[in-house]
Amino acid sequence: MFTRGVVLLILMFFAGFAAAAADTDTKWEDRAKAAFESQFADNADKLAKSILAFTHPSGGSPEISTHTADFDGSIITAVITFTWKGALTGDIYSTTITWKFDKTQHISAVVSNDTAKIKVDEEHKKKLDRWFKESMFPIVAK
Repeated sequence: MFTRGVVLLILMFFAGFAAAAADTDTKWEDRAKAAFESQFADNADKLAKSILAFTHPSGGSPEISTHTADFDGSIITAVITFTWKGALTGDIYSTTITWKFDKTQHISAVVSNDTAKIKVDEEHKKKLDRWFKESMFPIVAK
């Protein structure tokens, strides 16, 4: 039978393990958010052009309006909004992409809002999702 002191030591040991695991995840979250932010600091124009190529290939002059990354449990949800100019009319449109990923996997990248008259077709939605999985996720997963 364990004494009260031994039980307390065992509980403290496992509590330390849990705290270390939580600290590791927090560090990953911070690194992932920093990598996400650095992509916009260093490559905003390239990112906007890439995303536009998948969503509205005939559009032009894309500019990132806003980008955020929030941690909810084990998932980071990134929201990227950009404006762009329509090819036919020259009208300005806004498209928002919501990207979800966790420490081990890309979950999804979807068009969550789009003011364009012509909506993104299924083929381009799949290409957008694959691009986030293959190009963006490896950067933030480091």
